[in-house]
Amino acid sequence: MEIRRIDPANDPITYVRIAAVHGIAYFTDHIARPEYKTVREQTAGILARYEELFGQFGYRKENIVFAINYLDKTYRTEECEDIFREWMGETEAQVMWISSTFPMDRQIAITFFVAEDEEHAARARADQGWRATMEEMHLVSGAPVRIAKHNGVCYLIGGACTDGSCEVEQTKTLLKEMETLFEEHGLKKENMIFQFSYVSDRPTVDLDAYEEVWQNWVGKGTAYPPSGIRMQLDMPENHDVDISILVAVEEE
Repeated sequence: MEIRRIDPANDPITYVRIAAVHGIAYFTDHIARPEYKTVREQTAGILARYEELFGQFGYRKENIVFAINYLDKTYRTEECEDIFREWMGETEAQVMWISSTFPMDRQIAITFFVAEDEEHAARARADQGWRATMEEMHLVSGAPVRIAKHNGVCYLIGGACTDGSCEVEQTKTLLKEMETLFEEHGLKKENMIFQFSYVSDRPTVDLDAYEEVWQNWVGKGTAYPPSGIRMQLDMPENHDVDISILVAVEEE
């Protein structure tokens, strides 16, 4: 099994921009450069950057199978959806819009999962995106985590800690239990290809403290950081952190 990791910035500390395995490329979320001020300008700017990356690495918009758009909660989807739809054209992709919280003047982030050829694109769409061939349910810190294996990838979806402790302790508890799931399912950290991290946007939550715990778990300076997303969301009381991880499964 080969996981290709592409980092145009060539920075071993940050998340790679693209991780590709089993015919699917997972793009780290992109935000606009500072010169773009409005949400419409930022949407157009991010998509222009994707156009460059697709051209540079040989990906096609027609092969996008899943898109996640994080929009600052002060804006409505309608304020920029037309720009996104026009750029996507006739692409038959699943699209998810999530209301989020952004620092400073950033208003939107966009990520794509892209099939590397028509065969993989057709297979993904025929399978309704990411319907799994095997599913299990586990409890992590009292919250359900779905374990799904499909096409050589294991999805650990919905890891949350709601015990009322601070974000640092919640993250440590959650990652410790995730590590147990890795062991039970024969998964390895070096095979992580994507991670979703959602952190509460309450003023008392320390985002840097969360990031420190995550980086220590992954391994600072590692040669295999996963592509990923880290967003702040409006979460229920006593719920500060939610983590999902996608891991490539080694062939037996």
